[in-house]
Amino acid sequence: MRYLFAFIFMVSLAGCSGTISIQQNEKFKPTKADVTKIICIAPRFYYEDDDKNYDLKKYEKLNKQLRKDIVRYGKKNKLNIELRDFDEKADIEFYESLMSLRNNMLAENFNQETPLNFTRSVKRNKIQKTVLVYPPKISHEFANYSKRFGTPYFSYLGIYQVKGKLVLYHVIVDTDKCETIYRELKTVKSKKVNTNTMAQLVFDSYAMLKMQIK
Repeated sequence: MRYLFAFIFMVSLAGCSGTISIQQNEKFKPTKADVTKIICIAPRFYYEDDDKNYDLKKYEKLNKQLRKDIVRYGKKNKLNIELRDFDEKADIEFYESLMSLRNNMLAENFNQETPLNFTRSVKRNKIQKTVLVYPPKISHEFANYSKRFGTPYFSYLGIYQVKGKLVLYHVIVDTDKCETIYRELKTVKSKKVNTNTMAQLVFDSYAMLKMQIK
């Protein structure tokens, strides 16, 4: 997780609270018929420093709520989000295949980052929509995943509490093309997270994604 968190930390410091940045691969022009399912792999809520003293029960509650919100608000926005996570249903396929993909997409979105994907600052309370000039690539070992899992679209959604802000990071890759097709980074000023704030962040994220699907 160090790659993802370092990326979130740098970008959140560069922008101010109340910003939304949407980055989309120019090849990603989907229709409802194209996007029949998106598999969200092990979403997470994290505190800025996992070594700090915090309420473990609340931490677990927020992660449980995040999982519920992803399914609920994906459905409300007419998106078929299949959640795969660390639970009693997790099997060897999950740990060896899906977690491998999740780790690769997060690491490569950090390792292949370029300033050209951030051409201007994001103004407060404004939505910045840009094209991913150099969409981060993922390993070709995942190129057969659409046949195995019934979709080429896989995602990660994380919410982070960072220095008085909440940062939402949502990334989607296309395993057929082996590249990142969509990213959202949103920051809101909030010293403490609660279930209502989390629900709003998740709902808005899927509402924004729905707007990109014609």
